[in-house]
Amino acid sequence: QETLSSLGLPLGHDFVTSDVTIDERVRIHVWCWKSCKEEQQLALGNFQQYLDRHGIAVNQFGNGTMKPLETLYREVVINKESVLVERIGSNPSIFRDLTLLQIRVVAEVYRQRRVLTSCEQFLDDGRRRKVRQLVIHKLRDGDNWAQAVPVAFQERLGVPRHVFDECFLLDEDSLYVEESMRWSNGYPIETKYTMYCVTVTVRDISHPGLSELGLPRGNSFVSKDGPIGNEKRGRLHVWTWALDEASADEEDIDKEEAGGFGGSTIENICRQLQEASALVSQTVKHAHGSELPLERALAKISGCQSKLVRLDTENSDFDAKRFFGKSKHLGGQSAGVLADFISSNFTRGARLGGSRSGTAVAKHRHMSVDLSAAELAAAQRPISDGMPEALK
Repeated sequence: QETLSSLGLPLGHDFVTSDVTIDERVRIHVWCWKSCKEEQQLALGNFQQYLDRHGIAVNQFGNGTMKPLETLYREVVINKESVLVERIGSNPSIFRDLTLLQIRVVAEVYRQRRVLTSCEQFLDDGRRRKVRQLVIHKLRDGDNWAQAVPVAFQERLGVPRHVFDECFLLDEDSLYVEESMRWSNGYPIETKYTMYCVTVTVRDISHPGLSELGLPRGNSFVSKDGPIGNEKRGRLHVWTWALDEASADEEDIDKEEAGGFGGSTIENICRQLQEASALVSQTVKHAHGSELPLERALAKISGCQSKLVRLDTENSDFDAKRFFGKSKHLGGQSAGVLADFISSNFTRGARLGGSRSGTAVAKHRHMSVDLSAAELAAAQRPISDGMPEALK
């Protein structure tokens, strides 16, 4: 404690030391304790001056879709994830040299090939960025790209190493490398990109360790990149399992654009409510400070979901085509149209890993049931006999 006192601690006072030079002169040193934040601001100011001297528009940092200057400083100086390279010439200029690992994560959901894609980012200063991005991980000098894949899953998606080993398959033969020189979307600086692109496939979408990734239903989910709040420069990523249009047929693409995901209308509503619940709860988990309103919204969503699940369960075993086929009050064509409409919108459809369904949804979604007034009046009373209570 006496030694610490001589260093101005614990109160952080200035203190003095002395030493003797080679020519026997006494040299006095005056020391002071500065705050880390003050030192960081000084270093950040020097970094900004360096960029300004080399023609970088430093006033653009933090505006619009541009990231703050502190983020680039942390990337270059602290984390050493990229390098600023000076060009030789009469006008001083620099470019950013960055090596990236791009991972295409593929899963088969409802017998459709889907790719994990980041669709939105929320910065901790309140800004929101629309993006369309695969899983990206920055490689430092000397990093092995294959060894960096599970690290990227841990840091970007929160997937532990043992879950990665059990649930994902790295296709090393899919690797290809791209190089490009272009202006960065996040910084006002020209950047040389070296991109290692590889595909990773989900082995078992039903594994419980993948529930945080929205599987097996293919729901959207939220992940956190860095600490959130108090200008810590973290961000939230919203991920979605987007249809792989390269391997999809025209019908699948049409259903995707219409908001379908396989199964009946009720199944899609249940899936979307479950997705909304997960997004709200994950946002509460990652971004503290808004728990109360989000939890109230979550309670309302859960209530709606429970009612729809109950309705879906009641209708699960109802065979509309068989029921209406026995009706003496409807003509064959009218009965078929009405049965198809009810089957596609109100009874249970596709199952995970089961036979493909949902064709009727695309075919009959906008079809009106054209019954004459006489047919409808004659059919109303007998039709309700034997129906599930929810359909009545």
